[in-house]
Amino acid sequence: MKLYSNKIIGAIVNGKSVQSIGNIDIVYRSNRDDNTFSVGFINRMNNQSMTIHKFDKCKFAVEFGSPKGVDHVLAFKNIEIAVELALLNTDITRINEEIAVTARQHFVRCISQFEPKAKNVKFTEKAWKLNKYRNKTVIFSTNDGDQCTGVLNVILPPSGNTCLITPDDDKSSRITLSIDKLWIQ
Repeated sequence: MKLYSNKIIGAIVNGKSVQSIGNIDIVYRSNRDDNTFSVGFINRMNNQSMTIHKFDKCKFAVEFGSPKGVDHVLAFKNIEIAVELALLNTDITRINEEIAVTARQHFVRCISQFEPKAKNVKFTEKAWKLNKYRNKTVIFSTNDGDQCTGVLNVILPPSGNTCLITPDDDKSSRITLSIDKLWIQ
């Protein structure tokens, strides 16, 4: 018995196009007159979202959203880096892997309708799979060889080879590490 389906269902809601893939919604709207768009990836299981906005030529923003509102907004001049950051950090909590992959592929297809260079994004399978441990405790080794624990915040471009961690012993700081120095708890 298959509990999940990667069937894509679409509709227009409040002027936005919405594509539902399992419990993921891909929401997009655009303005062809001024060449702007917004494409969002929303996990309906916990209402975490990742949205890419284009405001002007070579002006993109990646918005990390949660039920509390917007958590972070990062600006970029390059669509490939913006898409890579968004894909590496989409929330797939309690989502079947097959549905997560299909939804991410559809997310990129929607963005590439407006920005064809978005198709050029590449990163390792390890970085892709590390995504499900975002906002969870991980063990990492420091440059001194010590083992510490902390929360995996963000997986960073290019290629998802580095990440940002909040160490348990200093919640006010962030450490940038190679993903090769991580162990998942």
